[in-house]
Amino acid sequence: MPDQTARGSADDRTSEPIGDQESKRARGYQPWNVVWTRGSATSEVAEILSDGHPVRVEGDLRGACIGARSDVLVTKKLTSFDLVSAVAPHRVQTDRIQAVTAAVGSGPNSMLAAAIAYRIARHLAVPGSLVTAPAPGASEASARALLDDLARDAPGLSRSVQPAGGAAAISVLTEPDEFKGSLAHLQEAAAVLAPHGIPVMRKDFLIDAYQVLEAKAAGAGGILVIVTMLTDAEVQALLAC
Repeated sequence: MPDQTARGSADDRTSEPIGDQESKRARGYQPWNVVWTRGSATSEVAEILSDGHPVRVEGDLRGACIGARSDVLVTKKLTSFDLVSAVAPHRVQTDRIQAVTAAVGSGPNSMLAAAIAYRIARHLAVPGSLVTAPAPGASEASARALLDDLARDAPGLSRSVQPAGGAAAISVLTEPDEFKGSLAHLQEAAAVLAPHGIPVMRKDFLIDAYQVLEAKAAGAGGILVIVTMLTDAEVQALLAC
């Protein structure tokens, strides 16, 4: 795996917004200039997104990104760094990925999400798809038009519009370190939604039965489990709670 190192020193070159770069690069299907920092799966994802030529960043992150003319930074976790768009993978196991789906909308990150889904699906030779729902008050036709536009950055990915409607459940992040969540947030959401008959679900890196019991105690009606993180025995132990 390439392990080049960029040691940044700022110069007079500037970086375009990712949207402008996407119009020029992704629609022509050119490799991105990708830099990456240490972290779980960062090198693997960087290699996929750059088609095998990522640059490892050390020292001055801003200067390194400018020096490498980077399009995307793959890093351990998202921060306030805003020079280029960032991707923060977590415990990715590329050999277990069977499909890639990007949930997109009209926000500024959807073009990036579509392009990333396309590149990962193409690199791993797995099916890829784009999914959206109409915005409040908007028609299904407008949602399909959005998918058609994003598909120019993600050729070959299937597209589908899901019907808009009331939430059947709400997931609440409780992981405190990476996502600043807490069980207190879950308790607050459960108290507000219980009168409306809407269950809340704990969203966390759940690996032990005691975390399921914590979720129940906080008012959760369900949990979200990343099955690829667990053995079959560990999954069964969670289900038995």
